[in-house]
Amino acid sequence: IIQKFPAQVAVLDIRLGFDSGINLISQLKIINPEIHCIMLTAFASLDTSIKAFQEGANDYLRKPLHPSELFSALNRCFEKIFLEREKRLAETALRNNETRMRAILDNTIDGFVTINEEGVIETFNKSAEYIFGHQSRDVIGQNVRILMPEPYRSQHDEYIQNYLRTGKSKIIGLGLEVVGLRRDKTEFPPGCAT
Repeated sequence: IIQKFPAQVAVLDIRLGFDSGINLISQLKIINPEIHCIMLTAFASLDTSIKAFQEGANDYLRKPLHPSELFSALNRCFEKIFLEREKRLAETALRNNETRMRAILDNTIDGFVTINEEGVIETFNKSAEYIFGHQSRDVIGQNVRILMPEPYRSQHDEYIQNYLRTGKSKIIGLGLEVVGLRRDKTEFPPGCAT
């Protein structure tokens, strides 16, 4: 039935006559890993509840029960399904946006280097690779100071430390030009990357 009519939620009794509802959970999860299972039983015990949750049950209700208890359990399942679906959609949108931004950055003639609040390089586009002579895989995850000669290198660390200490930026949002340091240790002045 589940294979023919995919379900999002299954309500199972521990005693089904032909098998245990707990055993059926794992079979249902093979067919549809995202199915949510609610167990019902009049023979509740700590062992059966533990086993049901270990097999993947989302809820465990004891009979006799009021219909509102079942409605609440179903509500929780459908809320979780909705949130899981929203999370998947958000993750897909984020991946698509990252791919789009990567394509834009990799096809611009300007070198782009982005860092996090601790000064660690997060993105390094193709033009930055050309300008600095580093491959992105070699610099992403490194501190941006590897792209600066002294005294800029030490000053940048001080700016970052001050930002982390106070939360106030003295450089973010300012048009600041510094001398760059290529992989071969040659320096180049602002505006002169060739």
